[in-house]
Amino acid sequence: MNALLSTLAVAVSWLGLGAMLAGCGFVTRRLLLPGALRVPADRRLGRADPWIGLAALLAYIQAWSLFSPVTGEAWLVPTLLAAGGLGWGAWRRSPVRVTRRAVSVVALTAVTVLWLANRALGRAADYDLGLYHLGLVEATSQFGVIPGIANLHVRLGAGNAHLLLVTLLERGPWTSAGLHLANGLLVSMLIVDIASRFSQRGAQQDRPSFTRRVALLLVPATIVSGILGVSAEYRLSSPNLDLASFVLVAVGFLYLAECVEAGGKPLPALTAAAALSVAACTRPLFWLPFLVAATIAVVCVSRVSVRVGRGRSLVIVLTLPAALLAGWACRQSVLSGYPFFPWTAGGLPVDWRSPADDVQEMNRWVSAWARRPGGNPDDVLASWSWLRPWLDKRATDFDTVGPLVLLACAVPALVVRSPTTGAWGKARLLPMLSILVPATGTLLAWFLLAPDPRFALAPLWLVPIALTAWALPPLSLSPIRSHGRSALGHAAATRRASSSWASRPTAAPSVRSTPTVKDRSARKK
Repeated sequence: MNALLSTLAVAVSWLGLGAMLAGCGFVTRRLLLPGALRVPADRRLGRADPWIGLAALLAYIQAWSLFSPVTGEAWLVPTLLAAGGLGWGAWRRSPVRVTRRAVSVVALTAVTVLWLANRALGRAADYDLGLYHLGLVEATSQFGVIPGIANLHVRLGAGNAHLLLVTLLERGPWTSAGLHLANGLLVSMLIVDIASRFSQRGAQQDRPSFTRRVALLLVPATIVSGILGVSAEYRLSSPNLDLASFVLVAVGFLYLAECVEAGGKPLPALTAAAALSVAACTRPLFWLPFLVAATIAVVCVSRVSVRVGRGRSLVIVLTLPAALLAGWACRQSVLSGYPFFPWTAGGLPVDWRSPADDVQEMNRWVSAWARRPGGNPDDVLASWSWLRPWLDKRATDFDTVGPLVLLACAVPALVVRSPTTGAWGKARLLPMLSILVPATGTLLAWFLLAPDPRFALAPLWLVPIALTAWALPPLSLSPIRSHGRSALGHAAATRRASSSWASRPTAAPSVRSTPTVKDRSARKK
């Protein structure tokens, strides 16, 4: 009974946090999107609002932590903003149609979220939690930003956005439980986002869609990476940066593909930039895909309407990322003396700046550990002798086996039927490239810097997901349903015609059946 109540408490907490983020995101979206681009559907709460709200919340917490510790008082502004946003967007919602599909999707989503909530109750077993995560959380909640704290431990110089979310949760109603709530909140938001794409029935929802295929393939990828890859205690019930980065990067590319596929709508472009910038403030490796994705989003949005120029497109796409980048760089400048930590470029001339040799030594140690754990950096980085053991270990690693299995499933479809043939394949080529090109470039940079799969979970999965979603032939239930309905209609019309012909009265039988005088005389002869 206690486990059941605890599971329900976690699920209800995620529901409340998701509603708060949605309210904040609704207000932020209404302020950023120009009135010329608003349509009736944009005046209501939508699936993208929690991700926009997450970026806005973290930008606010970054600014707060520069001047004051993150305590319970930090909840006041986002709570009031969320209440206004929920009240503003909820009353505009149109009546919801309760269909059999919607009920099935909601039930399956509820079961999945409850299962995740139960798994999130496990002990926090992430090694980095004791190494420096808890230290950053406690320092931020007690003292705010401490100048030069990176001199105590180099890793404390990272201005990590995800750990700021953990700090805020730790100082909210869930005292000492924020460690277990943060990653599960992101995963449950992703599951709800994906489910909302399949809950309604209609011409737009039933037609073949590259984005919906990518969303569907992200479900097994999330389960394998977040729960089955290592353990739920390591990634789901801990504030693990690997799982958080995976969800944020996956969401960013999902909405980027939606933006390209929809012809450059500003809302998915804004959401993609917001999610990827939060991921970059968590793992600096993802600033590269963010720059590529932001460029694609700006180009797409600037072409959507003559009323939106390049300048307005930049405001829509880059306002939230600019606020996050500024807060991230300012916090790291105070913590370590380097605005782009762990890169030592642009170090500030302050007395609390960490020695550049210490930061570079940490980077070398991380690179060597990612290639061969426990090896001496001087020996590991001096040659390619680490490659063979690294490949042997990857053959039994869930984080690499899962993407390779999915890629192997896509190869037959690519060989048997070229996806570039036909209107469907050509129409989905650009959305596929919008995921494939940045993800492949990120994997190249990852392999050269620190090739541990946990640092690049999302790009490892997104490459085979994009190819699989592009290679498979278009399968839609709507043509089957329409053909079935037309066949049944034709059969019913045939039955009605035959029954009406059989029941039609005839007046000529008596005349034809009665022999005439000539017939009688002819028969006698």
